[in-house]
Amino acid sequence: QVWQAVYISIVLVALYPFQCYSHPNGQSSVRAFSAVVCGSAEHHVMLGFGIAFTLLYGVGFYALCLWANLVAPRMSAVSQVFPTYFRFLFCRFRVQRWYWGSILMLRSMSIALVPVSNPDSGKGQLVMFIVVAAVCLVLQ
Repeated sequence: QVWQAVYISIVLVALYPFQCYSHPNGQSSVRAFSAVVCGSAEHHVMLGFGIAFTLLYGVGFYALCLWANLVAPRMSAVSQVFPTYFRFLFCRFRVQRWYWGSILMLRSMSIALVPVSNPDSGKGQLVMFIVVAAVCLVLQ
């Protein structure tokens, strides 16, 4: 369960370089680091790290969890260790719904992408968050 809580935090931090807000003079800055102007050399370095961490942890870890969900029924019957390694994905759910851990991680990633999608509009972010929450409620 800690991994799922940490997942959204790390994805949010990895996406910081993509969250640029506009200034009245036409430039934009990174929301978390207002001294960094978007499009500058410093911002390009931040983008490189942001892309690397997003791919490595955000996408890579999620892909590992998807794989674990796909092979979970077969591997749980064969291996004693497999359910222990991926306990954070399975322990909160009924046996018939073992795959919900990955769905919740997808929800977490979608929530982390909300500030990136429309950084200048709080109303737009609120609408997108409500859509993500509503979709998750309907799925449950």
